[in-house]
Amino acid sequence: MIRIISYRDPSRRPFKRLGGLLFFILFILFFAFCASLYLQMRGASHAETPDSLLHGDQIIQNEGERAKLLSVPYISQKPDFPTGCEAISAVMVLHYYGETVSAGDFIDQYLPCGNLFFSEDGQLCGPDPAKTFVGNPRSSESFGCFAPVIATALNRFAGEQRVENTTGLSLNDLCEQYLDAGHPVLVWASIGMKATYPSRQWRLEDGQFFTWTANEHCLVLIGYDDNSYYFNDPLAGVVGYDRQTVEARYAELGMQSLVYFGNGV
Repeated sequence: MIRIISYRDPSRRPFKRLGGLLFFILFILFFAFCASLYLQMRGASHAETPDSLLHGDQIIQNEGERAKLLSVPYISQKPDFPTGCEAISAVMVLHYYGETVSAGDFIDQYLPCGNLFFSEDGQLCGPDPAKTFVGNPRSSESFGCFAPVIATALNRFAGEQRVENTTGLSLNDLCEQYLDAGHPVLVWASIGMKATYPSRQWRLEDGQFFTWTANEHCLVLIGYDDNSYYFNDPLAGVVGYDRQTVEARYAELGMQSLVYFGNGV
């Protein structure tokens, strides 16, 4: 007679328990391996602000390493200004110098804005982002603007010329010439330091066509060390990103940067 062994057979229970235990151990090991791999990959491009830098407004020299971190008040662009990174970054710098303007007031009173529209011939048209913010920072469907627009807004706020357009300077030069002197820098790079790519295109007033750079983002450069640049990122908080990656994204956005000088500077 052929004996059919079912899963209820008591003689199988020790093996079943042993198999379950082995499966559980293998699952834990696999999970630990995946978690370790994820943290290693994340650390390649995004670094937490080290405790050794959390001293504010000073240069720290440790075993030949030169580092700097400014204490710049942080403001998030979420949830009210989904495309307002440039204006929010500017307001953070203003607060650093003791100004109390709100993000909403800065946008409403000082930031030049213009919308996309369709012409009679069906062509998408719109403003030059080097002259006007494209859309409204309160709308997730908007685009953004470049350094000259924020320079205009800051000078309107100050009532005089207090902005130096430092576009074209390397990040290393910005650190040496401005951060070391206590001045945070507005920098154009990308969201999360992701790669940029050409996206929406529209016709400008002069008939030329402009192509928007997807993932464009503005941040406040507040510090550096040998491995990372540190930012007040309006989307991500106070974060550090790998130096080489930041330099690549900064170049992709045309090496745009601004420095604002507060009262008495």
